[in-house]
Amino acid sequence: MIKDMTDAKSVRNIFAGPFHHPFAIPALAICLLVLLMQVLAGSGLDPYVLLLFPIGLVCTYFLLKFPEVTLGLFLVAGGVKAYPSLVSLNMPDLTLVCAGLVALSCLLDVVARRDRFSVPAAFVLYLPMALMIPISLIYTVDFAEGLDKTARFFLLGGLAIFAPFIALNSRARFHRFFYVLLIIGLFEVISAMT
Repeated sequence: MIKDMTDAKSVRNIFAGPFHHPFAIPALAICLLVLLMQVLAGSGLDPYVLLLFPIGLVCTYFLLKFPEVTLGLFLVAGGVKAYPSLVSLNMPDLTLVCAGLVALSCLLDVVARRDRFSVPAAFVLYLPMALMIPISLIYTVDFAEGLDKTARFFLLGGLAIFAPFIALNSRARFHRFFYVLLIIGLFEVISAMT
């Protein structure tokens, strides 16, 4: 019998049941995935495409949960999307997808932590460059192209400058960020040797 509802162990025991086993939730998810694939395969869609949807959901969840991993992918997305094997695929722009995920994951991280992030005083050195870009629109030959580059600079460049102050707020996150860069760098070296 539970004496005090504030006791964490007692509250955990209330919810202990058939889903308490560590493999119960993944097993249920796999069963639901197989059922979903059978139902959707009957509708005429390709089952392999249907398999990519849950994989995409899991990857999106992982990238939103770990903003430092998403930030690492965002910073090297330009080099990764230039691989010949990826160029032939009909997929959205990897830089924009990673940028959206970085922005969303950093926003969720700030909301979840409920604290403010601070930027160092050296950040003032970014301001002259940020002011120079809009001023250069005055004498550009093609205003539409210049406006596009200005927007790209402020959105993508600003995200690359501000996001590390949010995403890399602990030693473990900093290490995971560099592990991502290391793994992608090793992948690039191996692919260059073949």
